[in-house]
Amino acid sequence: MKLIDILKNFETYKARGASIPKGLLLCGEPGVGKTMFAKAISTEAGVPLYEFEADESENEEETIKTLKELFSKAKETIPSIVFIDELDELVSSNDPGMYGFQSDYSRKTLKTLLTEIDGISSSEGILVIATTNRKRAVPTALIRSGRLEKQITFRIPSIEDRAAIASLYLKKASVEGVSPNDVARKTDGFTGADIKSLINAAIIESIRKQEDLTLKTIVAVIPTIRFGEIKKAKRGGPSDSVCYHEIGHFLAQYGLTGEIASISVEQYGNVAGHVSLEEDFPVPLAPKKDDRTANEILDSVAVSLGGIAGEEVFLGKRYCGSRSDLSNAIESIYQVLANGCLGFEFLPSFDVDRFSATRGIRASIPNDSSSEMRSQKFVQILNEKLQIAIGFVRKWEALGRIIFPILKEKESLTSEELSIIVSGYRKEHHHEIHPTIN
Repeated sequence: MKLIDILKNFETYKARGASIPKGLLLCGEPGVGKTMFAKAISTEAGVPLYEFEADESENEEETIKTLKELFSKAKETIPSIVFIDELDELVSSNDPGMYGFQSDYSRKTLKTLLTEIDGISSSEGILVIATTNRKRAVPTALIRSGRLEKQITFRIPSIEDRAAIASLYLKKASVEGVSPNDVARKTDGFTGADIKSLINAAIIESIRKQEDLTLKTIVAVIPTIRFGEIKKAKRGGPSDSVCYHEIGHFLAQYGLTGEIASISVEQYGNVAGHVSLEEDFPVPLAPKKDDRTANEILDSVAVSLGGIAGEEVFLGKRYCGSRSDLSNAIESIYQVLANGCLGFEFLPSFDVDRFSATRGIRASIPNDSSSEMRSQKFVQILNEKLQIAIGFVRKWEALGRIIFPILKEKESLTSEELSIIVSGYRKEHHHEIHPTIN
């Protein structure tokens, strides 16, 4: 809002000796609204926007020529905005430890961009806005003071944000009878672009079936958006191993927290099934970057390994379809170790010389020599959490065998349906409401 006010009243600010910030970097994952936000600044301020898209230039000469032309046009219509989408695709970092070497194309483009930004005087009234999906890939020379000095990081929408976004697109489509709050609860982890695609896909599905659009229609197409794949029909239905794998996840989650998740063994692309809490549907039980404690994060490792536990308890052998589960488990463990929660001796290795140089720090810390110790810690935690998951599955094995034929036939069970099954099982076997294991 400050930038918009400055652009709207540029002459007033200029007359009193104030200067417009030269640059703004918008950071965040694809689909969170960076480009939309940049264009909204231009629209709200009523100033022209000159856009450069990195993927439109075919060669180095064309890129450099286009960049120079954009800045030249912007100077003719001040105040104005030069907008560079996907900056990280245009100028890669020169940090070989992260994103590889910097090509001649990137170096020359970066030099041109720096020259043009530095050529803007403080009173000229040109704002450079750039977007990036990978902030660490943007060279530090671009984000120092006097260049892209202001930065905004866009997060994945909260549940309140998702409700507002869903309301916007439901109104645009003149859809009534679907609560935006219900859509928000079903779309944890979705970006604004994901929600737009979801509602559009649901509308198309309702037209195809000649039905009114309902929440059930929206929920049915969520996996298509989440996994980016169309549902695959399998002859003979899902395999026993997939069913017991997902039941293992379910039982580990239930045993650990008492929460009843939904289960699906419908195949979308390479995703054979998933278990997820209803408010987080259909995000697999993967680690999240949040403020959970180390113990809470490590508990999620047992849930991630629940599929392997299910195969072992119900079928007596392990199948080779748990790569994503193992990746999630390892990422969770890494998150704990990388934050020093289990001791600084397990911190990941890093190049101290480069770390020091980029921050102006003089340090003489020896390079990491604890990789073997860290690897042993990973294996230790994985084995411990797998045994915990196996314990949960064994404790609730009878419940799993009740769920199995129903899941195999229906291919998906909601948390409400599973609550009825679990409630009946508990009543019959006189189990406590909240299961625990020592």
